[in-house]
Parts: sequence; C-alpha cells; structure tokens
Amino acid sequence: ANKRTAKDEPLKDQLATLKATENRYLRTGGILHLTISRYLHSLQRDIPLPLNDLINWSRRKFQADIAYSKDYPNLREVNGKYPPVLLREYIYQDFDANQLCFEAEERMLAAISAFYIEDDFEDFRTKGGNKHSVIERTAHLKGLPCRVTGKIDLAYRDGDVVVVVDWKLGVGDG
Repeated sequence: ANKRTAKDEPLKDQLATLKATENRYLRTGGILHLTISRYLHSLQRDIPLPLNDLINWSRRKFQADIAYSKDYPNLREVNGKYPPVLLREYIYQDFDANQLCFEAEERMLAAISAFYIEDDFEDFRTKGGNKHSVIERTAHLKGLPCRVTGKIDLAYRDGDVVVVVDWKLGVGDG
C-alpha cells in the first residue's frame, strides 16, 4: 500500500485508501487523546478550557469523519493539521454504521466528561497541567536489537516517583 515502493501495483491507490482507514474505536480513542492533550496543554498556558468546549470540539471532529466517510468513494481533497479520517464502518458499508458510530461517539464523550469531572482523574488534571509534565511525546528505546518507539500519553514527577499514564477508552485497570 506504500505508494512510493509499490509503483507497479495496480491497486495501490485503493490499498493506500484502505490502509488509511480506522474503525470507530481506534478513531474515537485517537480523538480522546487529542482532546485530553489539548486540555492539558491549555492548563500549562493557564487557559483552562470548559468541558463544553472540549465536548463540542471532539464531537465536531468525529462528525467530520462520519460526513467524510459517507462520501466514499467520491472523496474530496482535504487539508489541515487533522484532516477527517475514513471510518471502516462506512467504507465496508455496514448496515448499522450510523448506530455503531453514534454509540462510539457517546462512549468517547462520556470518557471526556469523566476525565474532566471525576475525582479519580484529579491528579492527572492537576499534575498534567503543570508546565513540567510531558504530554503526548514520542519515546525511543535505544540499545536493543530492534527498534522500539511509543508515545507517552502523560508523565510527571510526583515527589520521588515518575507517573506515566496511558489513556484507554474503557474501563480502567489501575
């Protein structure tokens, strides 16, 4: 599906399109990460964002994905830092794509609200909003026989301990 290395592949455009798609869970999880990152970065600048702004921004992102995906295969050119994403439920023409995406969106918005309101997340909000915390930073482990990279969702020092957080859209496991 790599357009640069698959020059002679007759289906490379179709393969590249399919490779660029995400299912509803992956996409809403990605939007959750973006939303929390946006919120914590705003705290670092001493400009807290209201929950309503976060909810509306996240909903617009996902609704843009849905509208874009419904246009498949007659896609229009999109630009920007975070262009809409093609959702597999629409590409594969699931008969209940609208309902599945509605449920995923509701779950995402509930998770954003919980992060913003629930006491269980207070330390993450407070310490993640500190100017010295690390938010959505790529990390590389060197000296291993293979390449290891990942993304740190949130990390901060709490006394003598470094706390590393990995956001999940679902039930927390501690």
